[in-house]
Amino acid sequence: MVQLSPWTDECHEVYVSLEDGRGEKRVCGRLFRDFIYLSDGPTIKVKVVTSSKGIAIAKCFALNTGEPVPEEIVKMDPHKNLKRIKVGGDPREPLPHLDRLWIFESTPGTRMSFQCDVGLRDNGIPGICGWNSLKFHDGETELEVCAFKSFLWFSKGNKAKLRITLDDYGYGRMHCVIQAVTGPNPDEYENVKVEEIDSSEHGVTGGARQTSCKCGWANKRGARIIHGQEARVNEFPWMVYLSITHETKTHGNFDTFCGASIITPRHVLTAAHCVDFNGTIAKPDNVRMTLAQHDFNKPTGKEIIIIAEKIFVRDVYLEKGLYWDDISVIFTKETIDFSTPIVGPICLERNEYSIINKHLIIMGWGATENNGGSYYLRKGKSVAMDPYFCDASPWDVCITSKPSSVCSGDSGSPLVLLDKETNRYTQITLVSRGSDCMGKYMVTTLVSYFYDWIQDIIKETEPSVKTCHKI
Repeated sequence: MVQLSPWTDECHEVYVSLEDGRGEKRVCGRLFRDFIYLSDGPTIKVKVVTSSKGIAIAKCFALNTGEPVPEEIVKMDPHKNLKRIKVGGDPREPLPHLDRLWIFESTPGTRMSFQCDVGLRDNGIPGICGWNSLKFHDGETELEVCAFKSFLWFSKGNKAKLRITLDDYGYGRMHCVIQAVTGPNPDEYENVKVEEIDSSEHGVTGGARQTSCKCGWANKRGARIIHGQEARVNEFPWMVYLSITHETKTHGNFDTFCGASIITPRHVLTAAHCVDFNGTIAKPDNVRMTLAQHDFNKPTGKEIIIIAEKIFVRDVYLEKGLYWDDISVIFTKETIDFSTPIVGPICLERNEYSIINKHLIIMGWGATENNGGSYYLRKGKSVAMDPYFCDASPWDVCITSKPSSVCSGDSGSPLVLLDKETNRYTQITLVSRGSDCMGKYMVTTLVSYFYDWIQDIIKETEPSVKTCHKI
């Protein structure tokens, strides 16, 4: 705008007028950009007024601020996958006039966390973002942001909205991670409460549904254990102590140990890396399995040692290594005797359980917080995390290192879940890897992902035996 007489706040000679029924708003000045006016209703009238004392050049855009049709109505659950939304426009791939809306609803009694990384240019007007904006409605009030920074928001209840808009250039980005949460932390796995009491009824009495064969029972005598770390003697009859002698040309002969689980009278399940060294699978005669093992310093005399007849590892693991298909099936020379309650199989299921943000029971003789191996079988609980937090492959399940962690020597050991319908334990995963024993998480192998492969091996080696499952 150009004006011969001095500028005044009343904008007498040259101005832009805006009316929406609540009165008139005038703006004027030598140069102003990105002025934004939000109407109170569905109409707005814009006039450019000049006189003999001035001239004006104006460029205006009108934007319907009403909500668009939702991109998605997202149902959130603390025990299901989180939601990740990523939107980005740049000079190579702009998104002009973008306007996208998401509506969220979580299960009753929960709320939602929104962790958003935002890159939106503001227009220099405090309190008003304009075209480039991200709006978060927490169920009661709306918050609008336009900046280059990260934000953490929580919904007031179990409903919320998220909306992003971009101007005619279409430059801007957002990356939001949304979770249904039950506590104060934005990551739900940190809100999961530890069940400190280990019920003496878990895995003992039968449930409402049966299993195809006897499996997943627990031997529990006496009162409940609180803050328990040592398992009861032979509490988990499927647990196997695995000792492997590796014969190598470069490192000589050396022994390692792992955990494993009984799945049939002739088959034991463990991690592939337990029986492998630099691409060479251990000889079956060098793989020894001790059943009914508890405390090495206090043998009960009921321990049973058996030998492998054949070892199965997937080709993908041998070709690509630890991060691929870390699972092995051992076919035993002897038939395992299930006639006593201290030795028996764990249940296996074809279908995947909903385990995100739920406790899994871990067990093993691996290194403890004192960095030494345990003489007795220990047990604990860890929380299954959303795959997002560890960039997990479809065959991986990540577990937290707190309240309990798996460690060196726990490799191959089963992680189990109590099926409430059968009151029997089912193996969900087995220990694979981790950066260190007390890191943020450990990675385990999802057993159900390889269910068909396991069944094929059983049919090939001893078709008269079967794994046990819920019926």
